[in-house]
Amino acid sequence: MTPVGLDLSLTSTGISLPDVNTFIASKKKGPGRLVEIRNKVLEYLDPIDSPVVIIEGYSFGSRNSQAHATGELGGVIRVALHERFIPYIE
Repeated sequence: MTPVGLDLSLTSTGISLPDVNTFIASKKKGPGRLVEIRNKVLEYLDPIDSPVVIIEGYSFGSRNSQAHATGELGGVIRVALHERFIPYIE
């Protein structure tokens, strides 16, 4: 298994791959941004043999609307990983 780290953010999702650390930036809004980030995460994961994703858990203590939107991104990514049978841990 090859570990891959994700630090989910609507403006700059961090991704730590075996050979490089990079980020995914999106200027889109709403569902289009969620789709773009999901697709780019999956593009990075596709060439990796047996990835396991380490993902930051939800921020339940946050009190602003941004926390809800980031939670949506977390759900979108977790569903995408599930559909691809890619294991993840928080």
